[in-house]
Amino acid sequence: MRPAHRTVWSLLAFAALTLATGQLRALVAALRDRRVVGAMAATGALVSANWVLFIYAVSVGRVLDASLGYFSEPFTAAQAVSFACIWTGLAVFSADAALRASAARGRDRC
Repeated sequence: MRPAHRTVWSLLAFAALTLATGQLRALVAALRDRRVVGAMAATGALVSANWVLFIYAVSVGRVLDASLGYFSEPFTAAQAVSFACIWTGLAVFSADAALRASAARGRDRC
């Protein structure tokens, strides 16, 4: 129950930003539109599912696998270069880890 305070603080911050930017009328209009509320509910469900899956992946030791999903869709040329660098680094890291594990297994057999 302790993490629930984050939800309360997020709601308060959202309310303060909505009031500070003068968007209260737009928010009320959006909440009256069933399609907008449905889209927000679907989005919330997808974000929740994403976090549940991420937390599950972390809890079963699949942090690297779960993290790769966040880097899988470049949008600009700069992001594509960054994406290529990340994947190259991950490939080098993975190959090195596999070689070290293989070498360690070889030493254990002797």
